[in-house]
Amino acid sequence: MHQNTQAFTLALNARTDYEKAVIVGSEEDLLQGLIDAEALGHSSYRIGSHLPPVLLTSVPDLKNAWVLGWESAAYGAKIARCSLCANSLGHPCPIHD
Repeated sequence: MHQNTQAFTLALNARTDYEKAVIVGSEEDLLQGLIDAEALGHSSYRIGSHLPPVLLTSVPDLKNAWVLGWESAAYGAKIARCSLCANSLGHPCPIHD
């Protein structure tokens, strides 16, 4: 699947789960929507996308989840490039701790 198509599908799933949760009061669907948005933020970082999808920007919780995923991926990449972190036992060095 093309990256843009996959990103759109993930954004659509996140928004659908979230909106369905709001309508029926399903905490499980709400959480799933937030998880999907965070996962999309993570994958967006990996493909070099810096802006959240339009489907998520109008819902603050979804946008924030996307940003959390993006920032988490950016932090992970930063640690992966750090020679001190790479030489440790899987724990961040004092600079990144």
